[in-house]
Amino acid sequence: MVSVKEALDQVISAVRLRPTVSLPLEKAWGMVLAEDVFADRDFPPFDRVCMDGICIHSDALKSGQTEFQLAGMAAAGMPQFEFQGKDKALEVMTGAILPKGYDIVIPVEELKINDDSVLLKRTDWKSGVNIHTQGRDRKQGDLLIPSGKRIGAPEIGVMATVGLSSVKVYKPFNIAIVSTGDELVPIEELPAAYQIRTSNSVQLASVLKAKGHQVNCFHINDDQQVLEEKLGEILSVYDMLILSGGVSKGKLDFVPAALEQLNVEKLFHRVAQKPGKPFWFGMKDQCIPVFAFPGNPVSSFLCLHKYGLPYIEKCMGQELAAIEYASLDEGFSFKKTLTYFPTVELYYKEGSLRARLKPGQGSGDLSNLMDNNAFVELDAAIIEVEKDTLLPVLRYR
Repeated sequence: MVSVKEALDQVISAVRLRPTVSLPLEKAWGMVLAEDVFADRDFPPFDRVCMDGICIHSDALKSGQTEFQLAGMAAAGMPQFEFQGKDKALEVMTGAILPKGYDIVIPVEELKINDDSVLLKRTDWKSGVNIHTQGRDRKQGDLLIPSGKRIGAPEIGVMATVGLSSVKVYKPFNIAIVSTGDELVPIEELPAAYQIRTSNSVQLASVLKAKGHQVNCFHINDDQQVLEEKLGEILSVYDMLILSGGVSKGKLDFVPAALEQLNVEKLFHRVAQKPGKPFWFGMKDQCIPVFAFPGNPVSSFLCLHKYGLPYIEKCMGQELAAIEYASLDEGFSFKKTLTYFPTVELYYKEGSLRARLKPGQGSGDLSNLMDNNAFVELDAAIIEVEKDTLLPVLRYR
């Protein structure tokens, strides 16, 4: 049996970067970027007018001038106008390039406009007002989006601005999730008194699909020969295999033996943690990860978040998120010899992240996950925790 740290270290040490593919920009949303994106020119690329109105030179205000002749109009998309003289103004529209020689934009609401002249309502305007200066946001050559960033709407907009009609991304995993057990029936069926509906695989799949991966779910009964045959077929098609159930020490827990027969290299089996102690992890041909989680729903859910998602993120060129800490809102004591992951409800109080312990009725209490939003990690050596103790948390929503 390995410690939680040893298990996570071995999982991360097995990481291999995913292959990359080029996608049209409109299909890249939700993908993970596999190249750095740089500014091809300044942001904005010119001194940009921020308001509809007029532009004037600040020297005119210093000399006391309040009325100006209108010498033309500069709209967005037009070439830059030349300087018309300090006694003249140019009408300007939002988004236009600022005409040469002008340094103030006065909004139309602050003007009295006649046919060919304009009168200022006030004169306390400073040089540079209502002008978005060239390069103020980013400079040409600046790194805009680093590789490993998940692409959302803001990233799409920036990549369009720098002319990327296609973008290189990490190829999502094609994942098979297999639930095992004679007691499981499909969701749409009415279970007998001794049966339950299949929920683990669907729950795990929902997490992975939200990350942009392709997922298919399977169910295999407790038959070692059938298990070996079906898992062999699956391993020949999918990039990753996740199992739920069949990894404990019961007579019908055939998963470890089946994986051994299929030449999946075992990296560890059993982790000193609660829930999720029977967790098994290995690699097929050094490139296909196999996560075999315990069948209890809270166990498999925790193991996916503690081990599966960090593995996937690293394979997609992403950095692991910094550990988050929360203060317990009340102390408690307990006896254990394993690293303990009880569920908690995170909330903010006076700007501080707090954790309300709500552990439920064990690793089979699936509904308890709805009442919480995270797990808190308690080291095996801890048997008593005082109120306000800072502890690491693992969010799942």
